[in-house]
Amino acid sequence: MTSSIWNGSKLDKDGRPTTGIAIPKENFIGNGGKEIWGIDIHTGQVKRTFPRMELLPGGHHHRCYRNKATERYLICSRRGLEYIDLHGDNHINNWWVRGVCQYGVMPCNGLMYVPPHPCQCFNDIKFDGFHALAAARANHASDIESRLMKGPAYGKAMFAADNRTASAARQDLIWAPPVRNSSSEEWPTYRHDITRSGATSTDVPTDLTTKWTANLGGKLSGVVVAQNKLIVSAVDQQIIYCLDAANGNRLWKFFAAGPVDSPPTVYGPMAIFGCRNGYVYALRISDGELVWRFRAAPADRRTVVRDRLESIWPVHGSVLVVNGTVYFAAGHTSYLDGGIRIYGLDVGSGKVKCFTKLSSEGASKDGAMPDVLVSDGQSITMRMRAYNLSLKETKRPRPATMAANTGLLEDCWGHRWNWNLGGGDTFGKLLVFDGEIAYGVQTYYTFLKHDKSMWPDTHSGHLHQKYSRYVPGQFPTGTRLFARLNRSKKSGTPQERRQRRTLKSNSHEWNRKASIQYRAMVLADDVLFGAGWKDSEKIFAQEPHSKNDSVLVVMSAADGKVLGEYSLEAEPVFDGMAAAYGKLYLSLKDGSVVCYGGK
Repeated sequence: MTSSIWNGSKLDKDGRPTTGIAIPKENFIGNGGKEIWGIDIHTGQVKRTFPRMELLPGGHHHRCYRNKATERYLICSRRGLEYIDLHGDNHINNWWVRGVCQYGVMPCNGLMYVPPHPCQCFNDIKFDGFHALAAARANHASDIESRLMKGPAYGKAMFAADNRTASAARQDLIWAPPVRNSSSEEWPTYRHDITRSGATSTDVPTDLTTKWTANLGGKLSGVVVAQNKLIVSAVDQQIIYCLDAANGNRLWKFFAAGPVDSPPTVYGPMAIFGCRNGYVYALRISDGELVWRFRAAPADRRTVVRDRLESIWPVHGSVLVVNGTVYFAAGHTSYLDGGIRIYGLDVGSGKVKCFTKLSSEGASKDGAMPDVLVSDGQSITMRMRAYNLSLKETKRPRPATMAANTGLLEDCWGHRWNWNLGGGDTFGKLLVFDGEIAYGVQTYYTFLKHDKSMWPDTHSGHLHQKYSRYVPGQFPTGTRLFARLNRSKKSGTPQERRQRRTLKSNSHEWNRKASIQYRAMVLADDVLFGAGWKDSEKIFAQEPHSKNDSVLVVMSAADGKVLGEYSLEAEPVFDGMAAAYGKLYLSLKDGSVVCYGGK
């Protein structure tokens, strides 16, 4: 028996349009909804039954697309993709993958085609993107030790002792203070330090002028700046560029055998980075000569991603180096291809010091996705997973380190796609922080579900769909900047301490509305630098894309007051700003790197 239900638009009791989640669903159900029936279409006889609650997960609502079927399987869409075996008992639940609204997925050619979608449930484990998935097959892993290749500069690099130490943890702190770099003037790794704070003590003037511009072309990553050099990845060109940080002149370049999606990490005399080809490289920073290369992928298997060959087990460009050990994760998800491999290599030799593998069954909610790794100096975190320095899984550290439910490199602006720093209201799409205070950028749409002051009175319905029929003045535009002190809230009831996400319920030192959608932010001593575009001013314009409206904004960290604003030639790369040696460095989407300094 098939029933089709559509929760669409209609009028409420007051005559206002009401909107809902569009859920077309086909349930092959009978016996009061307790069973799934297979019925002979000629006789109406029930040929086979399945216990519905044992095969389809409960809770929440059916996905907003129709179920599908093949000759062997019913492919239901309750949580993700639930395979019901029509000829046997090989029933499979997959919580981690789902289709696009209304269309869903397409089983064809022995593959499952999964389109990109805006769904934001299960962000911690959901596999996003446009994929063609096949049945699982055995992995043929080679010996780990045989994957190391020594380069011409192997054994010639000298390392000083790593004197970075974690700050003493205090129980009244919300987040762990950043682990300081050996030099306060440098920005040697992604987001400045191993804690990924995006904050530095270098003094950048508030009155800026352009010092130099380097036109490299193509899609660029963010930058790192150390040893008077700037290193950046030209992602699509598959090139690592090293520039003179003082004048922007090119010093050397290295051709990687795949895209490098984020900047390398400078540690001692080396620049170390992961690559989408499944390898990790260590280069001598003085001339770009290869020191060593390690294959993190258990086998040299490739797939096509954006018209390029990539490994089944890609590695993010920005690796983590703690106490002379290089840590990184390889893989797409713990649910595919044997899972995620996490390594710790000796920084000088490239030899494996520790290793662990994280794999999950399709029906398990306890899966994981890879990310740029974060550390407080004593532990390592990857989104919601935590490990000690020997890669033994542990509880997440307290005070907390930063976690991003869709990954730190995800540049889309979904209202549930946030970075989080210890829970509560210290969240946003961008966060920068030191040991005392955090600053962030929030989207107003995040508060819609719990804040009735944002609900327009022209229509009613499901909270996340209310703006499907907006008019100018109703749609929440702009962003909110905030500052939050690093202190736990001890007073009040548990319910009061569990703050709901409303505009007025917060523990901010200050917050203010901004007309700019910030895409990059840096805290340099007591000054905030933000780069973005004025989308909220142009969202209802007749020609919103008529010209570039990107700006660099200088703000006081004390109250968010704007101290200066400078036009940019192009949109900033997401999280693509760094501060070092008293200067500001910014990657732009036109393929250029710009250096700003005092007049």
